[in-house]
Amino acid sequence: MFDTLNHLFVLTLQHKYIWLIWARLRVNRTIRVVHVLNALKAGKEKLHVNIVVMRMFYIICWISVILQVLAILLYIFMERDQMLRSDDAGFNEIEELSKLELLEQAYMIIVATSSGTVLFELEHKFTVSSTLCIVMITLIFRFLITIFIAETAATIEAINQSKSYYRLFAVGLKHYMQTEDVSKPLSKRILEYINLLWTYHRGVQLPSLLHEAPTYLREAILNAMFGFHLRRHILLKHFHVDLVRQMAAHINVLVFFPGNYIAYEGDIDQCMYFIHVGEVEVISKDTIRSDIVKELLTTGDCFGLEQGLFGDTGHVFTYKVSRYSIIIALERKKWIQLLEFFPASGAMIEDFTNRRSRVYTPV
Repeated sequence: MFDTLNHLFVLTLQHKYIWLIWARLRVNRTIRVVHVLNALKAGKEKLHVNIVVMRMFYIICWISVILQVLAILLYIFMERDQMLRSDDAGFNEIEELSKLELLEQAYMIIVATSSGTVLFELEHKFTVSSTLCIVMITLIFRFLITIFIAETAATIEAINQSKSYYRLFAVGLKHYMQTEDVSKPLSKRILEYINLLWTYHRGVQLPSLLHEAPTYLREAILNAMFGFHLRRHILLKHFHVDLVRQMAAHINVLVFFPGNYIAYEGDIDQCMYFIHVGEVEVISKDTIRSDIVKELLTTGDCFGLEQGLFGDTGHVFTYKVSRYSIIIALERKKWIQLLEFFPASGAMIEDFTNRRSRVYTPV
């Protein structure tokens, strides 16, 4: 069997149309290209991706594929012209370099005719069929370039529009603080935070989709993104799984930058905090000259458990961010009513309270 296939392959190589046949047999490679394009198309629909970059990459891939297809189509016509002029000469009598030159000329012709560039000293002599092919390819590719320019302009316009809205918001806030005589140091810190928030997150702490999404969708997204913080907590991990899932729907995502304070000693904010990314300093004594750092909390740590469980408990320490951090906050008043439907979890909190020392320590 192997000898028969080998013999057929050798005979096929001697055929003058071998390269045309070989090119058509390699059409199966198109399946890979289609798979990549489908993956990019599916990626555009995901939530946690850069839509602008993904969309531009998707369009560039499409144009690259079409450019390759049109170049190969033009190459076939040019090769056919060359074969017709070669009288009885076989296809494999043509040197490999001439094939590469023809393919390069095909790319040059498409790019030049699409961009309006003039080409000189092309060695290939075109027939009517190849000329019509070039005209058709030029029209198709100019249409694609028009679509690419339109998409790029729309993307830039969308970015500039969101930036303009954010700038108007920042200017309005600055004017309001000046009108209300807010202290200059505080105004400076707020404006610095606004600028950093645009640099890192384009001015958005939590996507508007999550604010406007139905309860079940918001619950599913936040639980998938941040629910693991609750599920591995020393106390919350023992709660009913449905309670934890519903608690995740009330999570707030906060962005802090180096030097920002999350909570001060004595603050009663009724929030427990989880460090999703970053570092937080636990300051036991905050003075004008120096801070005494008792502990350094990193990614995955949490603090403020008592404050998030009991509404009248203040923070024992001050918490200061030492580097760019994303903090997950869970406010008591947003989820405490759920305990009515999960009495066993409520009993766990009571048992935890009875076993807890009256002296507050960071959790």
